[in-house]
Amino acid sequence: MAQETIYILSFIAICFFLEALFPREKLSFSFAILKEDLFWFFTNHIFLNFLFGLVTFNLGLFLMKNFTGFFDLALLSKSNVIVEFLSYIIIFDFISYTGHYLLHKVPFLWNFHKLHHSITKLNPLSAFRHSIFEKVYYSFYFAVFTSFFSVSKTTYFFVVMTTFAICILQHSRIKISALSFLDNIFITPHNHMYHHSKKNYLNKGQNFGFIFVFWDKLFKTFYVDDNDNIELGLNDRDFPKSLARKFFYPL
Repeated sequence: MAQETIYILSFIAICFFLEALFPREKLSFSFAILKEDLFWFFTNHIFLNFLFGLVTFNLGLFLMKNFTGFFDLALLSKSNVIVEFLSYIIIFDFISYTGHYLLHKVPFLWNFHKLHHSITKLNPLSAFRHSIFEKVYYSFYFAVFTSFFSVSKTTYFFVVMTTFAICILQHSRIKISALSFLDNIFITPHNHMYHHSKKNYLNKGQNFGFIFVFWDKLFKTFYVDDNDNIELGLNDRDFPKSLARKFFYPL
């Protein structure tokens, strides 16, 4: 837990630094927004990780060891750690895509996900603005579906940490024009900005991937253009404003 927290805090700091060097827009910081995102960071990462994060990690390992063996990626990759890592991160990303897609398509689950889409100004800490109910949903969704694939504990850890790092990066307001070709390979900060748009360019939204764009392209949920001036947030005017009501929403 301590190692994971140090890793994540370091990457948050790096992304804030990159925002200052390569801003997508003129950076303006709202203390109220940063304060709220810090609240969700400590709530979701520090407190709820004890309840769900570690449970998910260990439940996934338990299921892999005791109820599966259908796809042993270490065996299939002939114990090549790089092949095992790449194979698993593609699988992990597909599971992430489907779980995220369902959050938008199923009205009951969308209520869990609204909090994340209440963001009006992205920053690296925005990656942690999630409902407790969404945390429960994702914890068990990942644990169940990743259990079909056996990997080493080290590979599992590094895939989870890579996903965390990319998620933090996606929520940063960074634009490096020389690297714009990456928009066609990865879900970059530019691509993910469209996911948070108030406007749905496609039915029920766009750019649901976590790491790679090819799931979005395959299932025709990919959208991007050159516009950086995107209005973010919810169209739902009834979504609560206070932290206490947001915490227990949609109850």
